[in-house]
Amino acid sequence: MASDLARLKASAADAEKILSAAERSGMEVSSARLELADANEALIKARVSVHTFDPAEVEKLADQGAGISNKVRAAGVAALEERDRRRKGLGVSLIFVVMAIAGLYLRIRHMEASG
Repeated sequence: MASDLARLKASAADAEKILSAAERSGMEVSSARLELADANEALIKARVSVHTFDPAEVEKLADQGAGISNKVRAAGVAALEERDRRRKGLGVSLIFVVMAIAGLYLRIRHMEASG
């Protein structure tokens, strides 16, 4: 029972860490935060179920919470991947903007020199 609780606690903590990183980056993770609350609720229920001395019930609740935590972790990882994709897109668009400005600058210099 203790290993089930420890596994669920570690899983929820890992999901929390990834969601916090995504949130600090400005990504929308509010729905994943709500789901993480369900995982924490499953942890509480599993801790309470320890007092029933029913390992199957504790394992069931721990598995349920771990499944939710894994889903939340996947959502956090997806948010971080989206952040990286947006940053790369911004970098590429910045390169094109700089190239356009440089082209305009050179065109204006050429027009001033010839006219």
